[in-house]
Amino acid sequence: MRTKPLAALLGAAFLCLLMGAATRRWELMALVLPLILYPYLAYLILPTLRPAFSVNRELSAGQVMEDEEVEIALRITNRGAPVRYATLEDPLPQGAELVKGRNAFPLSLGTGEGALFHYRLRFAKRGHYEFASVHFAFSDPSLLFMHRMDLECGGVVRVLPLVEELRRSRLEPSQVRMDAGNVPSKLLGPGYEFYCLRDYASGDEIRRINWKASARRDRMLTNDMQTERSGDIVIVLDARFDLPGTGQRRMVDLQVDAAASITSHLLKQRNRVGMVLLGDAIDVVPLAYGRRQFYRVVDALLRLNPGGPRSTQGIKRALERYFSKGTMVILVTPLEDRQSVLIVEELSRLGRELLVVSPSGLEAEAKGIEDEGIRELVLAVAQIGRDDTIAELRRYCPVVAWNVDAPLAQYLMGVRRLLKRTG
Repeated sequence: MRTKPLAALLGAAFLCLLMGAATRRWELMALVLPLILYPYLAYLILPTLRPAFSVNRELSAGQVMEDEEVEIALRITNRGAPVRYATLEDPLPQGAELVKGRNAFPLSLGTGEGALFHYRLRFAKRGHYEFASVHFAFSDPSLLFMHRMDLECGGVVRVLPLVEELRRSRLEPSQVRMDAGNVPSKLLGPGYEFYCLRDYASGDEIRRINWKASARRDRMLTNDMQTERSGDIVIVLDARFDLPGTGQRRMVDLQVDAAASITSHLLKQRNRVGMVLLGDAIDVVPLAYGRRQFYRVVDALLRLNPGGPRSTQGIKRALERYFSKGTMVILVTPLEDRQSVLIVEELSRLGRELLVVSPSGLEAEAKGIEDEGIRELVLAVAQIGRDDTIAELRRYCPVVAWNVDAPLAQYLMGVRRLLKRTG
């Protein structure tokens, strides 16, 4: 309701009415009386003239990758009284960027009429983006009262982390289980990888006989194949520090992308994958296979916020409680404090197979230093400290020192398993 102009108008009208009554100027009273009665009558008949809107929201996609766009369509129908002066506003979720169209529209709808509006949003960061309701503001036919209402019109867009293809990486566990997978083991039996030729033995399958080699050697020879198994891997994401990354993306976002990419790669190899997330809270995703497990991991990554306790003992307790000793541990950490080294040392002493993936954003951290000479000196000192930490960690496990300006796959291609393959 337009309270200030209407109050001023009614106040002036009542003042004139009182002055007319005091001075017995009936013509003055007759002049202002309609001004007083008009808002009152408009208010009385307003309930019979109220519009009844219904709104439906349509999303071009409910699940997208970071930096992709989604088109929003709002379909509005008026099932009540006609309305000539109205506006509709659809509040944007925090973090969404309007790239095409607009999210506020003028409306003029008769009874039973509808309208369709479109606009496009870009989502630059992972997370759940929720639409709650749309805001309506409309005026009654008297143009004296402005009314507002909120209509529920929900919707959710899940923005997934960027998943990098790691097909050519050498990332695989050294300890395997009896379940079939894509990781070659030293066991001989059914498989796709050729291991050697041997003399035919009673009971060998006919399809395993190498007829060409048998003809050349003049005796029956059988192909021995290397059996492929699966392993257990848990990815530990250390998000205790909110550090700058590249561009507008923070270091934790790059770590999340790396964890999602590694998870996708290992699950495609038919391994069991779990996750421990150390941020403002500790979150655990138990081991499991398949595509559903990938989305469970992604949901946990979307909930992750940096910060929280500086101690890494929560990682050790989570591993002891939820994951067996034979589970390989991949620790994704920027190595910002001594705690990272201590947890690696302790897990190695407990017999865990370890791999450390350490993203580096030293240049981004030093961008705030204006003096070029001081900035280069700070970078050099920080790099020396980081190199010393990595050298110390390599006494216990392989370390991938990842420069975040380059693709992760480029660094994982050089990973070599130091432990002998068993199982």
